[in-house]
Amino acid sequence: FCLLLSCNEKISLMPSFLFFSFCVDALSQPKFITLFAVFNYLFGSFHKSLETTSAYTGGKRGEFVSNALSFVHACTVSFGAILILLFDSQVARVLYSNILCFSCTYFVFHAIKCLNVNNKEERLLYIHHFLGFLACLPMSNFDASYFEGTCGGITYWVSANLHLVELSTVFLNGREIAKLYGHSGLFSLCGVLLILTYFPTRCLWLGYSIYFSIDSRQMYAQCIGTSGFAFILVIQAFIWLLSFGYSFVLYASGKRMFVLKVKPN
Repeated sequence: FCLLLSCNEKISLMPSFLFFSFCVDALSQPKFITLFAVFNYLFGSFHKSLETTSAYTGGKRGEFVSNALSFVHACTVSFGAILILLFDSQVARVLYSNILCFSCTYFVFHAIKCLNVNNKEERLLYIHHFLGFLACLPMSNFDASYFEGTCGGITYWVSANLHLVELSTVFLNGREIAKLYGHSGLFSLCGVLLILTYFPTRCLWLGYSIYFSIDSRQMYAQCIGTSGFAFILVIQAFIWLLSFGYSFVLYASGKRMFVLKVKPN
């Protein structure tokens, strides 16, 4: 909100509840309800198969399942974001909207099945999942009015920029899975790719997206309302701050990012 207040020019006032009416409209769509049910069933089946086939027990099994689900989600969403940024077309937008419906299902399913509210480290993920759900929800409704004309271009572009951060999550989860399995080669490869993608996508590119959103605030607010503009800006800033802080942790890790220490039996 500090970023929003820093905008000196007055934003065209739209009904403050406009963005949230988009969310309610998306939730009421038969397509969203159907896809949410289908994806929830697929997530449930995948979750069950992972728990059955995993050689781990207790906390390690939960860690493996959580990372595996996040890996699938990150691969799917980053593919959709790259598709929009490179080949923005009607077909790509329909596919991207369906992918974000998949993402909404993931945030709900993962929060219920994999997160522990009593774990202090995971409480922040509840906020992350809640904001992620709200960021994906309006974009899952392909027939919404804010996809018409120039509004379609800016909303899809900003949304794809935000979800491109999931590209680094692919290697973050891959690294954690490799660590659990003791696969040093995969651990090193994912560590290198994580370093190469984390800061560029989550800090540099997302930072540019925040600048673009502020610079285009007049048109953007006319498309999704002032509340929508403020909310998307806050989500972008929240992800950017978390990523910027965690990037210091990554780069301070040194060779531990690439060298897996295997504990003796």
